[in-house]
This record gives sequence, structure tokens and C-alpha cells, in this order.
Amino acid sequence: MADDIILNMPEREDSSIVSDALTFGTISWTGAVAGTLALSALFNLDYDEVRDPLKMGGLKYIETPTTIGSTNIRLISVSHLIDNFTSHRNQIEATVANSPFVCLEYFDASIRALANPEFNPESFKPKTFSEAIDGFFGGIGSICAEYEKDIIVLNPENSLSQLTALYMLLGLPIGLVTTDFYNGARKLLGRPVSRRNLLRLFGYGTAALVWKSMISDFSPVPDQEMYKGQGEFDITRWNYLDWRDLRVAQNLIRIVSEFQEEMKNNQAIPLFQGALHTFGVMKYLSTDPKFLDIKRRSYTHYDFTGESIKRFTFDKDSITWGLKQTISA
Repeated sequence: MADDIILNMPEREDSSIVSDALTFGTISWTGAVAGTLALSALFNLDYDEVRDPLKMGGLKYIETPTTIGSTNIRLISVSHLIDNFTSHRNQIEATVANSPFVCLEYFDASIRALANPEFNPESFKPKTFSEAIDGFFGGIGSICAEYEKDIIVLNPENSLSQLTALYMLLGLPIGLVTTDFYNGARKLLGRPVSRRNLLRLFGYGTAALVWKSMISDFSPVPDQEMYKGQGEFDITRWNYLDWRDLRVAQNLIRIVSEFQEEMKNNQAIPLFQGALHTFGVMKYLSTDPKFLDIKRRSYTHYDFTGESIKRFTFDKDSITWGLKQTISA
């Protein structure tokens, strides 16, 4: 009799909560890791196979002048491929020569290995899409080394923040949908299900906002609007790209203040970055800094893993780039 009572007792609610949490966590993070592997596979595609499709829309190289106070800034929207560096090398060299230092979207170790005065873009044959990107920024780095210009990286992106972004984009919605199906099956079997409707609604709302922003980012926008910072800016934009644009704008303002004494007459600070980012950076540069601080608080999950501002300098004796300064922002 006692055994029958024990066997027929309903499962504890907290047991259901733990089960749901473990299921959700496992599925959602598996989705994020799968997204990371897929992204890695994309960047490791054979460059000869993807070169023509990537160039189909034209190799972007559009300069947008702006100012921060009295300091001249050049936002340079690019298709960051080695072919684009080769096509615009003279223009890039003139820009570097007339700058106190150069800001790049990426300057990883693989790029720094290429960035020396001996780099020859004509003989550089990238095997993968990723190497073609390295060749573009490595080419600019080689010119900076020749002209003895430091390189500053404003982009806070790293592998951990990328994983967090893929969790928000893929892991979160996959986990929510899967656990909802799982709970539906439990109900059909007469098993107890924990009730956390508000939490699920918050999760779905977060995932929907991320996807809405991502779809908007990749929707066709006239060049003159995207690259000149014109047009309407969606104040509800909330995703990884928006966080990057916000941080880059804040970091650009920071380095103008930090290195103001290095500016000479008629010089301009160039920022070479993917064309998709110019619109957001331009908008944030013209926005009240107090609003930037407020919105940044909504990106704590990215800031927790994001990079600080990094300044690199070239050593001619060792023919290597070294980290000169790190600035928290």
C-alpha cells in the first residue's frame, strides 16, 4: 500500500524545473556551437569558388568624411577582400600617409603576420575566404608599417562575443521551441510541466527582436543612405552588429580625446571597416553620448566578453607588430 502511494505521487514541480533548465541549456548551447562551426566552415570555403559571387555586387570602397569636434574622420566602407586592396592600393596609401594612425576593423595575429613592408599583394594567393580577408587588412598593415603608423582596433569582437551572438540568434529560439514541444509531449502523457509563461514570453520577445534587427540589417538599402549615414535609423535595432557599431562609435570618440595631441594640420583619422557598419557608426556619432551609454547597458551580455581598444606599433628590428597600449572603454 505504501509503495502504491509513493509510485502514484505527482512529480515535484522543482524536479520539472530542473529538467526543463537542463534540457533548454543543452539544446540552446548546442545550437550556438553548431552555428559557430557553420560560420567557421563558411570562412574556410575555397576562395577561388566564392570569389566571383562575392565580387558580383562590386568591390565597395566608399569614403564618408565626418568630424568629431574639430577632428577629421574618414569612415571607409569596404568589401574586405585582397582583390579590393589591390584595386585601391594607391588610394589607401594616400589615406594612410595623411593620418596620425589608422583604425582597422580587424588586426588578428594572422593579419599581423602578413603586415610588413615585404608583403606583395600580387603574389599573395589566398586559399580560403578567411585568408582573403586577412590579405586585405594585412595589405593596409604593410603600408602602415612602411609609413610607421600605429594601428588601432576599435572593434570589440572576439570569439566569445561571437558565440554569445550565435546563442542569441540561434541557440535561444531553438532552445525555446524545442522545450515547448517537449513540454507539449509531457502534457499529452499526463506529466507535470513547470509554468513559467512570463519567462518564455521574455525569451521569445528577445529572440524576435534579434531576428527583426538582423533581417533589417541585411535588407536592401540604397548605397547613398547606407554609406553616408542617411535615412531613418531604427531605434529598436538590437543585435550583435548594433552592439559593434555602438562600441566602435564610442571607441572612436574615446581615441579622439585620448590622442588629440598626435593630430597635425589637415590630418584625418581613417577607419577601414566592412560596408555594413558605416550606417550605424555614423548614426551613433551624431547621437547624444548619454543615449549611447544608456543603450550600451542593454548589451551587458556582449560587453562581458568583448575586447578593449588595442593599439599596435611596428618594430622594424624584429619586423613584427607588438601591442603598444590597451584602453578600456
